[in-house]
Amino acid sequence: MARNTTGLKAVKPHCYILTTILISMLWLAPAVLAGPCENAAMHLRGGFEVTQGRGGLWGYMEKNTSLKKESTLGFQIDGKLQRLVVGFETMCEDGKIPTQKTFDAISDRLDQARNINNQNPSRTPADKLLKQITALNENLDQTLSNLGM
Repeated sequence: MARNTTGLKAVKPHCYILTTILISMLWLAPAVLAGPCENAAMHLRGGFEVTQGRGGLWGYMEKNTSLKKESTLGFQIDGKLQRLVVGFETMCEDGKIPTQKTFDAISDRLDQARNINNQNPSRTPADKLLKQITALNENLDQTLSNLGM
């Protein structure tokens, strides 16, 4: 039997494994907690980019001759949607985990914009579209105010 001449106790293999697991958990914990927030932010960014990929509400209104004169409203809406998405992303980056209610509010506004953008202007009367766009703008103002953005 070999004698320990270093004066150190022999460490059992399961202690190494346990120590490695604990260190890994401490090192990975912030990344795991940030994961859901980052996933939600990516979802919102994707929803925003779907609408913007077609020119946003501004582009939608510019393409429709009966809405073109009001297209600055679409430009304002695109900017407000961008502020909401960037605000959510910033919360995640700063470690201020947004609530589900915050995510839902932003997601609802993006859905509302996407629904307007998906309507065919030749099949939907311009006055109805303008009412929906105006309602979205008012909802965005309220959401931005509620979220302090």
